[in-house]
Amino acid sequence: MLKQCRTLLAIMLRNETITFCNKVAKQFHCSKSACFSSADSRQPKHLHNIKPYKTQAFCCGLIITAVLFLNACDFVEELLQSEQSGQLEQPEQPSKPEFDERTIVESVGELDAKIAEMTGQFQRSANVLIRNVEIWQQLSGFYEDNQHLLVLRGIRGMDIEFLLREDGVLDAVITPEYEMFKNILIAYENDDTSHLTTQEIQVYEIAQSAVATYRGNTTFETAHALHTFVKNSMEFEHNHENNPNAFNVYGALVEGRAVCQGYAQSLLILLHMAGIENTLITGQAGDEEHAWNFVNYGTATNPNWYHVDVTWNDTEHGLSNQFFNVSDAVIQRTHTWERANFPPATSMQRNYFKFNAIVANNPEQLEAIFVNLHNQERTFIEILCTFDVSPEHLTFLHRYSVAPEFKSSIYGEDVLLTVVL
Repeated sequence: MLKQCRTLLAIMLRNETITFCNKVAKQFHCSKSACFSSADSRQPKHLHNIKPYKTQAFCCGLIITAVLFLNACDFVEELLQSEQSGQLEQPEQPSKPEFDERTIVESVGELDAKIAEMTGQFQRSANVLIRNVEIWQQLSGFYEDNQHLLVLRGIRGMDIEFLLREDGVLDAVITPEYEMFKNILIAYENDDTSHLTTQEIQVYEIAQSAVATYRGNTTFETAHALHTFVKNSMEFEHNHENNPNAFNVYGALVEGRAVCQGYAQSLLILLHMAGIENTLITGQAGDEEHAWNFVNYGTATNPNWYHVDVTWNDTEHGLSNQFFNVSDAVIQRTHTWERANFPPATSMQRNYFKFNAIVANNPEQLEAIFVNLHNQERTFIEILCTFDVSPEHLTFLHRYSVAPEFKSSIYGEDVLLTVVL
């Protein structure tokens, strides 16, 4: 009924509007072609007076008001019908995807990969979608079987804040509790020390100063200089049970006493700040748990990895280079590790002795190299030999010491001769 009334009034409004426009056109001597054509042009002349125009405009306005009123009534009628049917039309909302754009983690392995990505990008936290709570609960067991992953990433613990969505997916914010060395690396990468403790800032400043001081002309020179700096900055802490800082970089670089973790973590920070890729390896050495560094002198696409163990190079006789830039074949005689977790180290090109040409291919070269090193006032001498060294080859040592100490060790395919005068 409302629609019919609105249609009738629209017709009336059209007719009245046409008539009104034609009369105005005549009053101002306009051509009817400029207005609506209609039979209303045949009206009496008295309608050309202004008063009829006012009457006509009033009628048009009245009709317009009626049309608007009926439109409002029609809207109210539709609204009431929608409420009664329970199908009240809601304002159109922007389309929303069923799931987040982030990939939903479906297993513990995928969750560990997300955590590895977060720590590899030096992030303090990460937002992760996990398929269900059980995956998070299984994570602790996973890391009990793979503790080396936490050590490599510098994670000592992990906090989680989560919201369980209606679809059962866990929307989680994971925040690791990092070891001191990792906090320092994150601060360095993000150029933001605001999160560091007083102790961490001390280490940060010492490391930056050392890198600026000992940076060499080549990657090899820089790495070896920083390796020497670490050795000269500390002593091995045998009483580590009573020294909690012996296991971190503060004990190593500030207090000057640490175990292998402190040595390796210190070198890790220094090499990283110098732009040299490296990581930690944990395993066994000398029937004890041990940590050392794994250094890449190549690129991401063409890597060239070497082992560096600054702890074992810190001997009672002075700085050794026996475990500076060695291959798997060399270090495997004294160290063991999960080799499947690391890329192979097969090259000896940047080994300390080969890189510095401290290699004897015969007894005559052995004596010549020894004399040269002795003239540098060294009392702890190491020479790489490519032949089997016998006591007869070393009789010349007595000209330089009454009772020289010497030993030879298998060094991959070669022999490393160590002499203490």
